[in-house]
Amino acid sequence: MSRGKSLMSFAINDCEAIVSVEHVDRGAACGCFCPACGEAVVAKQGDRRMWHFAHMSGADCATGVETALHKAAKQILLERRELMVPAMSVSASAVGPHSGRTYYAEARRPEAHQLFELVKLEQPTATIIPDAIGVNGDEKWIVEIAVTHSVNDEKKIMVEQLNFPAIEIALNLDRPAQW
Repeated sequence: MSRGKSLMSFAINDCEAIVSVEHVDRGAACGCFCPACGEAVVAKQGDRRMWHFAHMSGADCATGVETALHKAAKQILLERRELMVPAMSVSASAVGPHSGRTYYAEARRPEAHQLFELVKLEQPTATIIPDAIGVNGDEKWIVEIAVTHSVNDEKKIMVEQLNFPAIEIALNLDRPAQW
């Protein structure tokens, strides 16, 4: 399903915080910048199109929308320190080597509201730099934000080797999380 050109709903204000186009002054008075290229943007808040930010020069930044959405999601996680983790179900079967009998097992985890005492952004670990790490005492969660691409197989293996719970949040409905 194609949605046409994406519009940038978030930008960086003069305090270096991600802000929504709904919470700033109209036009250049917003005092905002593109989170990807740093160019000044204007808040387009008219009656005909969906409100959005546009580069003041009229340029079309290739990664502005993705970067803005990615940074906004990390800022929300940092401020709220919580996630809703969807229900999960895993099943497996195996054939007994001696009996030839097939055994089945299933594990289920209900939907859960995960609270964190602390969230660290872009904190290096032994092998990777995840988008975020949620901390509860000794427990650490790896959180990845997927806008245009999911975690690749190489990074997925490195995350699994850390043996921390991990979740990928898919923000692009055309490309759901693969992990």
